[in-house]
Amino acid sequence: MIMNVNATRMELQKLKKRVKIARRGHKLLKDKQDELMRQMLSQIEEVKAKRIEIEREFQSILQSFVLAQSELGKEQMEESLSLPTKEVSILVETKSLMSVKIPEFKKEVSGDIICYGFLNTSGEMDFALLKFEKFLDREVNKGFSGGELKKSELLQLLIQDPDLVLLDEPESGVDVENIQLIGNMIKRLLQKDIPHKPRNKSGLIITHTGFILHYVAADLGYVIMDGEIYCQGNPVEIFEGIQKYGYEECKKCLKRIKLL
Repeated sequence: MIMNVNATRMELQKLKKRVKIARRGHKLLKDKQDELMRQMLSQIEEVKAKRIEIEREFQSILQSFVLAQSELGKEQMEESLSLPTKEVSILVETKSLMSVKIPEFKKEVSGDIICYGFLNTSGEMDFALLKFEKFLDREVNKGFSGGELKKSELLQLLIQDPDLVLLDEPESGVDVENIQLIGNMIKRLLQKDIPHKPRNKSGLIITHTGFILHYVAADLGYVIMDGEIYCQGNPVEIFEGIQKYGYEECKKCLKRIKLL
């Protein structure tokens, strides 16, 4: 860009001040970006541990229902549970993280989990329902596993329409045929189907396999190793370089940023 300026000492001082302000603004934006990434990455391990625990507990509940069905029969069990008395409501609110609005889920639970008489039912079904009632105290959207969990999460995100999303390994547990479907849902969530300027959605995608990168059209990619960010650039090119040369080549990258 060519600027039409007067070649005077006063004009030079004004330009120097503008450059100083621009550098300061860039540093503030960079610090904000790094802090957002630091806070998000700090939650990843916690979320993974909770997910493993909850999936294990949910599997135990399913086994209890299978045992109850073997004792009562499918028809008797469905009839006993046909009029549920317990209600669960999901409330979606927003909170600010570094001036970025993100969704926050809250639930309201009311009623009794036992919705039938005890005469024609088994103790195994009582036990399964009580375990499930305890399970309802868990966080929202934590009962599924694999591809169904990913589709459910993305569907809810599409309905909520958040400005910022964190997607931790969206292709994990998803078969090859459905990775493209997950990628298309992410692109729709991040407004990849419209020109760049009108977009107001952002997302951080964590991937270990890298296969999702072929379907999401990500704008910028990083490699994180030992608490530091390496190799910022085109995500697909970085992934192809890793496939060809391995992660050790990333340590030689000159574009290296301190994360912590």
